[in-house]
Amino acid sequence: MAFAPDLEDDEEVARRVVTDAGDPARGVLAAGSATIEARGAPCFSRLLARHGWQPDELWTPMHRDLSSPVGDLGARVETIGPDRAGVWLEVHWSAFRGAPFTETDRRRLVDRWLDMAAGPFSAGSRFLAAFDPLGNAVAAAAVWSAGPGRPGLVEPMGVHRDHRGRGYGTAITCAAASALRTMGASSAIVCAESSNVGAVSTYTAAGFIAEQEVADLQRVA
Repeated sequence: MAFAPDLEDDEEVARRVVTDAGDPARGVLAAGSATIEARGAPCFSRLLARHGWQPDELWTPMHRDLSSPVGDLGARVETIGPDRAGVWLEVHWSAFRGAPFTETDRRRLVDRWLDMAAGPFSAGSRFLAAFDPLGNAVAAAAVWSAGPGRPGLVEPMGVHRDHRGRGYGTAITCAAASALRTMGASSAIVCAESSNVGAVSTYTAAGFIAEQEVADLQRVA
C-alpha cells in the first residue's frame, strides 16, 4: 500500500488503513490469508504488527542518484512502443515465467499492453529492450516517472533465460536509470527480493545502493 510522502508516519491515517484492511466488509482485503507491502510507512507497519500481522518475505530497497550522467550502457538499447510490444513481452515472459511463449500468450499479453498504453500513467513510462550483436532481444525493463525532480521507479527488469551471465542485466538497468534521468528524475529506485541474490548484484553493478532490508507483512488465516 502507498502513502503520500507527508502522511507516511501519520498515525491517524495509518490507523484508518489498518482498520479498513482488517474488515472484509470495507472491500479492501478479503477474509483469510493476505500479504501487505508496507515499506516506507513505519507507523502503518507498527500498527499492523500490533494487530497480529507477521513478517513475511524480505526485500532490499535500492536507489541510484541521477545528478550525473549514467555513462556507457554496454549494449544497444531501444525504446519499445506498442507496435513492438511482443518483443518486450517475450523477454519478460522468459525472465519471469521460463515457459514457452505461445502465440496465444503473445496475443493475450499484447492486448493487455495496449490497454495499459491507453491508461493514465502511460505518459510517464518507458519500456526498454536490450539487444545482442545478432539483434536478439536479451533484456527488458520498464521505468515510471513521478515527474521532474522526483524519484523514478524501475519495475520490472529481467533478462531472457538464454542470455544470462553476459552483463545484459546491468546494461538494461543502466539504460533504465539513463531514461529516468532524461525524463527529469532526481534518482532511480527499485526493490528486489533479498533472496534473489542475482538481482541485487545486478542493481549494485549498475550503481544502485542498497538500503536496509524491509519485510512484507502477512496475515495468516
